[in-house]
Amino acid sequence: MSAVSIDVANAVRPQAKPPLMLSFFGHPQLLPHDGAPLVLNFKYRKASGLLAYLAVQSGKLVRREFLGDLLWPGLDSKAQRGNLRVALADVRRVLAECELDGLLDSGRDWLTLHARPQLLTEMQLLADEQHRRCLQDSPGWMDHLLGNGAQWLAGLEDSTSEEFSEWLTIERARLDKACQQLTKCEPSKQNRNALPPSLLLQDSSSAECPLAEPEPQISLLTLLRVEFEPLGAGLHDGVGVASALAMVNLMQHLREEVNAFGGRVLAEDGTGATCVFGEHSEQAAFRSLALRAASNFFQRLPEHWSVRMGICFGPVVTLHNANDGLLQVFGRHVQLVDKLARSAKVGEIVADDSLRDLA
Repeated sequence: MSAVSIDVANAVRPQAKPPLMLSFFGHPQLLPHDGAPLVLNFKYRKASGLLAYLAVQSGKLVRREFLGDLLWPGLDSKAQRGNLRVALADVRRVLAECELDGLLDSGRDWLTLHARPQLLTEMQLLADEQHRRCLQDSPGWMDHLLGNGAQWLAGLEDSTSEEFSEWLTIERARLDKACQQLTKCEPSKQNRNALPPSLLLQDSSSAECPLAEPEPQISLLTLLRVEFEPLGAGLHDGVGVASALAMVNLMQHLREEVNAFGGRVLAEDGTGATCVFGEHSEQAAFRSLALRAASNFFQRLPEHWSVRMGICFGPVVTLHNANDGLLQVFGRHVQLVDKLARSAKVGEIVADDSLRDLA
């Protein structure tokens, strides 16, 4: 039998099928790479919000209880579960009509949408260099992104939780900025056809077009606010060398205690610091560790210092910058933990109801 040689380097490789764009500008719809858009006819507006959130969290397990709190705040858990079942049935129906119902997976306590790489939201397409290259080949996608004046998931901020509204605000800002940058680097329709494909491809994948900013997340975290109380007369002026050195040493002591219990100091100022626990825990059960860190720090305070502390647990909107490791937090629990710390007496830790079972 004679040998057959195959030129692997020059072999024609099958092209990956472009994804579908899942769009929530105005009326929800699916936009194929080179076909007519398909309108998604949801019966309930919050069903579209549910699908959008699961799509952004593609592949991640999201707890049903957590989704209930985000989309139906103020209702008891039984009512939240009932509303979630109704919205989930609406999502399943819409996906089935698009022959995409196999992407949604569910368990007793969780949901997940295996959207990628078949199904991508607008921001996922804009933020991924490989998929941005598909934009140049699809005038329909470009026109939709650059010519759509509708608001993303319009109206959902009116009846959802503060955290979901904050998440919406950040996502909309990211989309607006990405589309603005895409407008700057995208050739006009008239010039687009005159440019060689290599130049179009080079331009569309430029680092400037468009942005890749931190993606907002909604996480269950424990926040600890520590307000320092100087007791020694030499520590009151706040401008002397001794006072500055004392504050530096105190902050170092706090960081060591917080880090030892799996947390980290997020921000510090002239009066204290804000710490976070549970950042890398899917169980979001770092409440007890946060309490232990607070207790240990109080018991080992240097001489001439005391503290007042506030601690709370709940959903927090976060932005994590992978380049510098910076974590930003937003939402009502950030204000709540400050309020709890200010209401505490010297030497006291004040917690909200979310930690009552640990008292």
